[in-house]
Amino acid sequence: MIRFIPAAESGAALHALLTSYYREGEDADTPQEELDGFISYLQELLDKRILWGDVVFDGDTAMGFVLFAVDGDSYPFSECPGMGTIAEIFVNSAYRQQGLGRLLVRCAEDALRAFVTQMYVCAHASAQSFWQRCGYRPNGAFASNNLPICIKSI
Repeated sequence: MIRFIPAAESGAALHALLTSYYREGEDADTPQEELDGFISYLQELLDKRILWGDVVFDGDTAMGFVLFAVDGDSYPFSECPGMGTIAEIFVNSAYRQQGLGRLLVRCAEDALRAFVTQMYVCAHASAQSFWQRCGYRPNGAFASNNLPICIKSI
């Protein structure tokens, strides 16, 4: 049975998923101590309610997560103040192609709908088609990390 647990309450499961996520991406060679430090920083943002999120479980198995925020003065990765953003999203490879990614996107959008009318993501080229299927479109701008910014009205 699929269930969602707030990311701030997911402890070791979120840490393991974040480690897998970063190891699949550009942080594959980052020393674990450095990676753990950044994950701890994200946990601090969750604890301060600057960042929100959910971890999706099947029984006791963590399948994926989404981290999201309202971009504003306290959000340290600000690109589009006043909009909502999906900061990170990941589905474990064993659970991909089952609609969980889109379910996590909807979860973030639903949680932020009361606060914002538009959402954005900074999308890697390999994820562009996923974001387009979710309704996000490039707005012609680029984030500070040179990724294209894609937006969606919610």
